[in-house]
Amino acid sequence: MPVFFGGKIFETQLLTNAFLAFIGFSFIASGIYVFNDMQDVAEDRQHPEKKNRPLASGALSLPTAKIILAFLVVLGVVIFGTFFD
Repeated sequence: MPVFFGGKIFETQLLTNAFLAFIGFSFIASGIYVFNDMQDVAEDRQHPEKKNRPLASGALSLPTAKIILAFLVVLGVVIFGTFFD
């Protein structure tokens, strides 16, 4: 939105940077979501709706969730580190 409201919507470098920042942030936020689910798995198993989430239901193992968490956070950090010096 800052690119749009700043009147620089046609500056491709700014649009690219905004898109990459969005993608990097999304990866890190998704990693935090996985981490939160890992922390709440015991409580979620007792909840009538949350018990169907991948970790609580057992569809996704805790070791696999740890790998996904690491992958998402590392990918987000790499995006920020590579494109935003």
